[in-house]
Amino acid sequence: MNTPIREARKNNKLTLEAVSREVGINSGHLSRIERGVGMPSPGAAQKLAKFFGITEEQIFYPERFIHSSESNQEIRRGAEKSQESNFPESHSAPA
Repeated sequence: MNTPIREARKNNKLTLEAVSREVGINSGHLSRIERGVGMPSPGAAQKLAKFFGITEEQIFYPERFIHSSESNQEIRRGAEKSQESNFPESHSAPA
């Protein structure tokens, strides 16, 4: 099952390692969250939501959002906006 987090990460061409480093979550745990077999702590969910420009509800209840193309566009826009603020112009987003 794809989740809003995985969709946002892949749409922005980011690796699990890059996101885990930026957000401070173990990459293995992030992978489990993305696959829907693990849940983030409230603090981790807040960091992921901020990083990708999505809501915590999208993280905890991905089935409500993943099938909506409008939601996917919203996630892409949010992630792009969030990354602009997370990566100063002198640094580019990790590939």
